Amino acid sequence: MKGKTDLTIRDILMHQAGFPTDPQYHNNNYDPNNPNKPKKDANPVYTQDRNNILEKIIATPLQYKPGTKTIYSDVDYMLLGLIIEKITGEREDQYVENHIYKPLGLTHLMYKPLEKGIAKNNIAATELNSNSRDGQISFNNIRRYTLQGQVHDEKAYYTMHGVSGHAGLFGNASDLAVLAQMVINRGGYGNHQVFDEDTLDEFIKPKLNNPSYGLGWRRQASNAYGWAFSGLSDASTVGHTGWTGTLTVVDPHDNTAVILLTNERNTPILKPETTATANDFAGGHYLLSKYGDIASLAFAAVNDDKQSANDAKLISLVTQRYNEIQKNKDDQTNADKADLCGIYDAVVSRKHNKAIKKFLSSSTGKKITAYVKANRSAVNNVRNRN
Repeated sequence: MKGKTDLTIRDILMHQAGFPTDPQYHNNNYDPNNPNKPKKDANPVYTQDRNNILEKIIATPLQYKPGTKTIYSDVDYMLLGLIIEKITGEREDQYVENHIYKPLGLTHLMYKPLEKGIAKNNIAATELNSNSRDGQISFNNIRRYTLQGQVHDEKAYYTMHGVSGHAGLFGNASDLAVLAQMVINRGGYGNHQVFDEDTLDEFIKPKLNNPSYGLGWRRQASNAYGWAFSGLSDASTVGHTGWTGTLTVVDPHDNTAVILLTNERNTPILKPETTATANDFAGGHYLLSKYGDIASLAFAAVNDDKQSANDAKLISLVTQRYNEIQKNKDDQTNADKADLCGIYDAVVSRKHNKAIKKFLSSSTGKKITAYVKANRSAVNNVRNRN
């Protein structure tokens, strides 16, 4: 499909450039004509050489006419990173570290941390058996060890050699808090102004045909992203999720930011024997992976909710989780049961509170208690496999 010559930076930032979501440049055995069935050396845009990736992106067929749809694609931000390098003459990691992070005093935001003196054990692991999905996936040079301190994303690691616009950045909570505060401050932090207010407004304003998108940002809009940002954040809230289990939420109306740094993919794959369930990680069945409920608890804490309100939230969460397990076959795994046990334990830890005590003695509370006791071994089964 034609159209690449007419692409704009805005098209790429808004994920309306026409590129496929994941052409798997890193995977020589990926067959774009039959994505679910690997075929030896079938990928026409395969490369594990960073010097060749722009050529492969140019050769990647568009899936739709640019500007007509909004579909997230890793390719968009790989391309944006390469554009930064072309304009500045610096590799992307060098540019952002020298011109943004260091002037802000941020010392733990970086690409390729193991090469920059950060100890491996100070970095959360992101997958037990690397990119092999417990042996179900194979391609040239595939990693099969537990990932810790290397970017998880395959294209970012194998093709982009750890530095890419769509993945590869490591950081800690305090440095990320500064970046979030910079947005709340309308472009600066301390004595350093990174961008002006007009630039910020341009990036966070809603896309006309899909208000849940801005330029790069995802937006709460009319609760379109409430599943991740929570229903308590303002419509002006912006943020983004990360595949390995991360979430950033910035609510400029209430001057509040919530950042979750989880590693939900560093859990067992529940059915590793089939490629169809290769991405069904135990962590994906935990309440934490749904983001929004946890973000709501954080927002409520910031708002200094009363004890009774927090008790009510816990009761609602444990009841909701129990009902999901009872009604949905896909939610009846040991991981789901272990998750319920964890939420139940949080409820019981507050059993001296009036509302919690009343709930535990109710018919619903007794049913949940009995179910948790009967399935408590699920917790150990899941934990022992981690």
